[in-house]
Amino acid sequence: MSSIITFYSYKGGVGRSMALANIAFELSKRKFKVLVVDWDLEAPGIERYFSNFKIDKSSEGLLQLLLAFKDDSKPNYKDYLWNIDTLNEHTISLLHSGRENDHAKYSSILQGFDWSDFFSNKKGGNHLEGLRAAWHNDFDFVLIDSRTGLSDSSGICTILMPDILIPMFTANYQSLFGIRDIIKYIQTARQKLEVDRMALTVLPIPSRFGTRVEFNESKEWLERIADILKDCYSDWLPKWIEPKHILEQIKIPQIDYFSFGEKLAVIEQGTNDPEGMGFIFSKIATLLSSDFSEIENFVGVDYYQQKKNEFEESSLSNKKQDDAEYLYDVYLSYPREIYQWVRELLIPALTEYLNDELGYNPQIYFDINEFNVGESISIGIETAILKSKTFVIIITGSGLDSSFLNIELSSIFKRERE
Repeated sequence: MSSIITFYSYKGGVGRSMALANIAFELSKRKFKVLVVDWDLEAPGIERYFSNFKIDKSSEGLLQLLLAFKDDSKPNYKDYLWNIDTLNEHTISLLHSGRENDHAKYSSILQGFDWSDFFSNKKGGNHLEGLRAAWHNDFDFVLIDSRTGLSDSSGICTILMPDILIPMFTANYQSLFGIRDIIKYIQTARQKLEVDRMALTVLPIPSRFGTRVEFNESKEWLERIADILKDCYSDWLPKWIEPKHILEQIKIPQIDYFSFGEKLAVIEQGTNDPEGMGFIFSKIATLLSSDFSEIENFVGVDYYQQKKNEFEESSLSNKKQDDAEYLYDVYLSYPREIYQWVRELLIPALTEYLNDELGYNPQIYFDINEFNVGESISIGIETAILKSKTFVIIITGSGLDSSFLNIELSSIFKRERE
């Protein structure tokens, strides 16, 4: 089964293209047929990571292919590919941007390219759907390097084309919450496509992650990321494996040497050093090549079985408590813009206070997810509302008109009336 995988970042400077190039090489080394697509048309150049290999540069690229689609000339995408000889069983195919031959002409064409006209009047959606089907037929993996932020181009890469999305981000709230909101938007937008699409499989990857100096801080950030992006793991990660453990396996470290020039860490550094970038890229390639099916081997058989046993014991215990009146001591509702304050100040203080008062560690429910008007309240939130002793509701001026707050309050009042 083939996969189209888009590498996306909300902000620039996260090492997205570098990760894609390294993972492409690792997949090729595993004898897969790989296509790399440079869809970052405004800032292309992923071919530079393969400059030490022989590259057949005799053809035009993606922008010229799109122009041919616009002319409805039914082009063969293979006529627009470069081939990279990595000395593996299969060459890596590269659909480059098309900038290489004439930079000035390329910039002029790109500036005048009308995406709205492409889709509305030139059957752009049909052309791209046909291209997607051909890629599925001809390759094991298609890796798309997407434009950052929100644009027509990035929308094609993240909504229309992929089966798997790899959002990359650094450890700051702007990047993290930006990624969370984009993922939610993408999943909703895919449901509105005129063509059928399965829900997108999402593999979040933190990058430029420092661990050696600030160990405690990096540990905290992994927990925050797991909190905020936990829904990304629900369709492929067993319930007994915490997302934080996966993040620990695939976080890409900050190594200054690879900040200079375009280098393939999997070649220069190798893939055996657990603290090296090459090792991480190889692990990610292993996860992708198994189509997320070999989580047991990925996390370690002993760890997997231990967590599975603990989960089953806990589930049995929870079944016995299902008829109990309460599961949580406190249900905490808060506007999402104060998440950092809630998680880092309020919850530790509230836990310490209730521990002293109650004589045991309290169960506090707080959820980072949001939903929109018209959506049903999630089962997890509904259960928490029904099974909580006390409600703590934090309201800020900006949160008074929150649909999320209104739905929560309605559910709480309904419970009290019943």
